[in-house]
Amino acid sequence: MSRLEKMEAPILVSLERAMVRFLEETPYRTSEYAIGFLDALGESLSGKFREENYPSIDDFYRSVETGRSGLSGIEGESISLFRGIYVLKTCPFVNALTKREPLDSKLRDFFERIVQDYNEERNPTTPIVNPFCILHDKLKGAYLENVVAEGRRVKFFIIARRSPLREGRVVMNREIVKGLKTNIRRALLETMRNYYCCCTYLLRRVTR
Repeated sequence: MSRLEKMEAPILVSLERAMVRFLEETPYRTSEYAIGFLDALGESLSGKFREENYPSIDDFYRSVETGRSGLSGIEGESISLFRGIYVLKTCPFVNALTKREPLDSKLRDFFERIVQDYNEERNPTTPIVNPFCILHDKLKGAYLENVVAEGRRVKFFIIARRSPLREGRVVMNREIVKGLKTNIRRALLETMRNYYCCCTYLLRRVTR
């Protein structure tokens, strides 16, 4: 059994159970409770990642593109748009959001309130579009804390997200998007139209 197989199963099982619990319990709670629950769940799972060392950042990128990195165990298959820029074709939590489709208006309104409150309180560089973005970002950050490329840790920026809750809603990190080459920006926009997804920029930190 590979290292990826060893770490993939318990994380995905934990997430699925958490999504079911979240859907069942949060309609009777507040958005503050939901945000705290997702934060705490991400913290509880952060210890599951082993350190990964790569001779270069390009070696890390290749491991992401071939599905050999631990990131694939969290997110699944991604598309490479450019060096270090990846689009996750399907939000790993879209099933939890849509399995009760159509979501009743109370639950949908509650999810939207979580999104609105989180964005107002935390003011993330790229706003979240569904409650599970909170958990997803936490897990990605925890995993990357354990990735070393050329002796430096790896960090990430979310470039864009498309919401599975509200048709056609896409949010972007405009500072990063405007700095992309025209062909990459065009490919990003086209991809965001076709998938419920998010786009991530992975890069080495300036300091070790």
